[in-house]
Amino acid sequence: MIICLMIVNSRRVGTSRMQNLRKDMNLNLRRAL
Repeated sequence: MIICLMIVNSRRVGTSRMQNLRKDMNLNLRRAL
């Protein structure tokens, strides 16, 4: 699901939101671990 969201957002918006999504993903991964 996360990958699909990243792909959709990358098509809709610029790379700035992609970077924010990556930050959120990193935080979520750290929480999961």
